[in-house]
Amino acid sequence: MPRPTTASNKGKDESVRVVVRCRPMSDKEQETNCERIVNIDEQRRQISIRRPVNENSQRNAGEDGHNFFFDAVYDWNSKQRDVYEQTARPLVDSVIEGFNGTIFAYGQTGTGKTFTMEGVRSQVELRGIIPSSFAHIFDSISHNEIARLKEQLEGKGKSGRKSRRRNNQDGSNNDENDDGNQNDEELYLKEQQDKLNDEKRTILHNKNINENERESMLQELEEQKQAIEREQEERREIQHKIQQMQSKLITGGKDIVTHTSEQEEILKQKRRLIAEAERRHREVQQRLEQGEEERQTINEKYTTIKEEVDDKRAKRDKLSKQLKKLEAKKLDITENHRIAREELEAEQREMQKQAKLYQLIIENFIPIDERERLFKRIQFDNKDNQWTLKELSKETDQMAARPKSIRNARHPIVSNSTPKIAEFKGENIMLLQIDGPSRTTRDYEGPIVSPMIQAAIENAMKDEDNIELDANNIPVDKRKKKKKTIPTGENTYDHYASSSTTSVSRLGYGDLQTGRSMNSARR
Repeated sequence: MPRPTTASNKGKDESVRVVVRCRPMSDKEQETNCERIVNIDEQRRQISIRRPVNENSQRNAGEDGHNFFFDAVYDWNSKQRDVYEQTARPLVDSVIEGFNGTIFAYGQTGTGKTFTMEGVRSQVELRGIIPSSFAHIFDSISHNEIARLKEQLEGKGKSGRKSRRRNNQDGSNNDENDDGNQNDEELYLKEQQDKLNDEKRTILHNKNINENERESMLQELEEQKQAIEREQEERREIQHKIQQMQSKLITGGKDIVTHTSEQEEILKQKRRLIAEAERRHREVQQRLEQGEEERQTINEKYTTIKEEVDDKRAKRDKLSKQLKKLEAKKLDITENHRIAREELEAEQREMQKQAKLYQLIIENFIPIDERERLFKRIQFDNKDNQWTLKELSKETDQMAARPKSIRNARHPIVSNSTPKIAEFKGENIMLLQIDGPSRTTRDYEGPIVSPMIQAAIENAMKDEDNIELDANNIPVDKRKKKKKTIPTGENTYDHYASSSTTSVSRLGYGDLQTGRSMNSARR
């Protein structure tokens, strides 16, 4: 949809609009008698800021304020609803129609950003932009949902009537009596009643059916007939209610959804016309003010020369102040431009330096054929704003060229020259491309094990600490035993020594030295 026009675009659409809202003075500011230095003119969309008067010095007393113009301005008496309707509602309407839109509040702490965006949700008149936009969007969605459901119900009703009519034509031998005043549902119920009456007559005239069966069948048919009559009565009541609701909702042959959509569109057009009229009114007002100043300048009459001198001096001072403001603004713009230009030049020099370094590396360390192949694969990604390489594929422009004469050689050569250069051939040297091939394997992933079983396995696989035993504290029998010699031919050994050796072996390998010392002492 067309964006609301501003005072500066003169009828052209603007994608960015700046709106300023001034909060009222707080209680603390009023208690301390703070001075208000901001003046707002909503008609001209102008904000004037002046320097506060210094009590000790009159330096700022006679200075004029700085004027700023925006797309819209609101003073401290503005209402939340007016801010949303005039500023945010057109943007939300454009979002509903498919455009992208953003609203954000910017300012210092304590200037009322939260109140403008959120407000008080419990009170309708104090709701901010966020809850009001949500209500606006969901209201539009509900209207669209009602229209969609209505179309679906109408389509289902038509398909249901066609299917019932087809079934009635296949299964009924009676002629249809449609006088044009009954709808398909009533005709279907009437045909069902005729079917029941035919079955009832058939049962009554059938002599092969006994009385009990006949009564049960007649009772069943009567129940079906009563159910059909009840359904018919319910349909009449529902139809009557629908007619009553339609009499309230339909206006001039249009339902409430269509009527509401048309009214909203008319309201949007009126808002656009009002905004355009306000813009033209401001332009005319500015031209009138300029013409009034020129007229006063032309028609000025002075009684004395002193009055004329004073008036000319005042005008000169006013023009001097305006000239100083313009010069200061010019200096600020020039300084900002100089800083931005220096930053761009520094960035350009750095980029040129990196480009020269990369070019030097490419020219001296990368073969020409590899360079050309990489240049064929390189592409610029507009989304990420960077250069990337295409994935390797079986296309002819990306695959390495096969040697033309002999295989497994570094360069295409003829077969007659291979014996002559055998001594210069590289042995056990693997030649690889600069860019590696695509990966054809994947990392091993073990089977999924229950956490309890995994914890038990890890606990069992832990390394246990060494067990240390102190053999010095083991009691030793120090009683003297009678030495008994047993002859065994040439050599003899004593029973005491053998028993001592056995006791030492029971102590362990760590105490072997102690056992030896004990044996030597006993001997």
